[in-house]
Amino acid sequence: MYTARSHHRAVSFLVVFVLALPVAWAGCSRNRYYCQADKEAKCLIAQKSNDPRWTTPPDFNIDMDPRSRYHDDCDQVFPPMPEDDPLLIATCNASMA
Repeated sequence: MYTARSHHRAVSFLVVFVLALPVAWAGCSRNRYYCQADKEAKCLIAQKSNDPRWTTPPDFNIDMDPRSRYHDDCDQVFPPMPEDDPLLIATCNASMA
């Protein structure tokens, strides 16, 4: 039975959903977290290096140096999928047969 109370409940749910959707959509991206982490790191470095003895060079950045063994050329926000393990594929195919 369709009553005024159920109509009010449906409208309330719709309003909450419409208001919550943009908040959830805008705040849950990898790019946002990556940029936020960069901002926090830069803020901490600036905060800790205000002593003249610990000044950072003007061209200082927090990106990984390409000469470092930890440097990774792939996109940090959207990394590629890892390759499949051939032994695992062979094992799965053997167990399916």
